Amino acid sequence: MTSFEYIKSKLELIVSKFPTAKVLYEYANFSDTHIIQVEPFELYDSNQEYREFETDVSIEFDDKFFPESILFVSNESLNNVTSPECEMYGMYYNMQPEKIDLPMINFNWATAEYLECCENNFALAA
Repeated sequence: MTSFEYIKSKLELIVSKFPTAKVLYEYANFSDTHIIQVEPFELYDSNQEYREFETDVSIEFDDKFFPESILFVSNESLNNVTSPECEMYGMYYNMQPEKIDLPMINFNWATAEYLECCENNFALAA
């Protein structure tokens, strides 16, 4: 297994285990470094399970592929992936909650019924 094959399998694992993740990969030839950018920042910065995963991958990579190195960064790091060679997205990456339009409901006190209205009526009684 080459170092790229190893990294690709770990990128697939990241987006599988952390479905809100996006990962970008770039190889820096001048430093023999594999750069992996992980988004969103909260996952990279605050998720303990992810941090343990990253540590395990880094140690295993060093054991298998030294003198090559691996560097995990976030989108807020000084080092970023500028020309990704590989990009993967988790199933729930960047999902926005759906906007739910609820109808206006009026209660008719005379008939004790709820009436669904199709438009807002802000007329005030004097």
